[in-house]
Amino acid sequence: MAYLLPRSRAQADAASYLYNQLKLQGVPVVSVSTKSQLPIQADVEIVLQSKREDGKINAEELWNVYLARREASLAYRNGYPIKSYALIVLNSRGESIKEGVDFLSPDSPSQQPFHVAPKKLDNERAKKLILERMDLHGFSLDSLDVITGSGSLADVQIAVLLLSTPNISQANATLAEFMLAIEPFFESLNAEDGVRIAVVKLRLVDQGGKALLDYIMDMEIGQKSWVLADGVTKSWFPHPPEISPTETVPGEQSGEPYPPPATPTPTFAPTPVPTAYP
Repeated sequence: MAYLLPRSRAQADAASYLYNQLKLQGVPVVSVSTKSQLPIQADVEIVLQSKREDGKINAEELWNVYLARREASLAYRNGYPIKSYALIVLNSRGESIKEGVDFLSPDSPSQQPFHVAPKKLDNERAKKLILERMDLHGFSLDSLDVITGSGSLADVQIAVLLLSTPNISQANATLAEFMLAIEPFFESLNAEDGVRIAVVKLRLVDQGGKALLDYIMDMEIGQKSWVLADGVTKSWFPHPPEISPTETVPGEQSGEPYPPPATPTPTFAPTPVPTAYP
C-alpha cells in the first residue's frame, strides 16, 4: 500500500528541494518558503537577492530569475506539488523590485518532454559547429562558448554568445530577422548533428559596450525572457515575456493555486550565496 505525504509536508519537501537546486547553481537565494507574502497565495515562494540598489532588472537578475523558474518547473515535472510559485527579487536595501506568481499544469509548455537525444558531440565540437553554420545577420560574434551547467543543467549544453553592432540603428535593421532564426537553428543542430543544446544565453552590445539586449531561451521548458535597452526593436514575433516589476509568464497561467497549508511549515533561509552570472 502506498502512503501519501500530507500536503504541507510535501510542499515543505519541495521548498527544501528547490533551495538546494538553486544553491547548487549559485543563485543568491534568500529563502524558499511554503507561505507567500503576496496577495495571491502560491504553493511555494522563492525570494532572491539582487546586488542592485535601484529597481531595475539587468542581465544578472534575468539569469537568476530564469533559473528559479526552470527549477520550479522541473520540480513540478518531477512530481513535487508546485502548481504555483511566487517569485520575489529584493534589491540591496531589501525592497522588492520584481514579484509575481506563475502557474503550472500538465499542459504547460514547461511540462512537455524534451525530445532530444543524449549529446554525441562534446562542447568544443558543438562550439565549432555553431561557428561554421550560424548566420549572424550582420552582427559581429565577439565570443562564443558552449558549456555544461550544474544541477538540472548537468545533462544539457548551454550556448553563450556575445554579439556586437555599431549602434542601435544598425541593430534594429536586422535584429528581428536574427531573433526569428535562433530557435530553428538550434533545433536543427539538436535534431541532426548530435548536440544537446537546451539553453541559449545571448547578449548584444553596441561599439561602446552598452548592452542592447540580454536574451535567454530554454528549449527544454519552452521559456524565453529578455531585457532590452530603450530604442531597440521589439518587432520579432512571438515576443518572449519581458521582465517587469510584476508579471506572470504567458503560457504558464493555467490552473489555480492550492490554498496555503493549514499548519505552519518551515522556511529555508540560509546565508545567501554568490551569483552565477557575472
